[in-house]
Amino acid sequence: NGYGLTETSSVTTYNGGEDYVRKPDSCGVPVPVCDLKVVDPKG
Repeated sequence: NGYGLTETSSVTTYNGGEDYVRKPDSCGVPVPVCDLKVVDPKG
């Protein structure tokens, strides 16, 4: 599974292999060239 912005067609996270088997509903981990920040609805 890969997740990213549809406007840019890029992948920002990846969940595959052993990680997918262990947690198939996870959005995965960031790909090496991306930085992510998780925020609540207030930012």
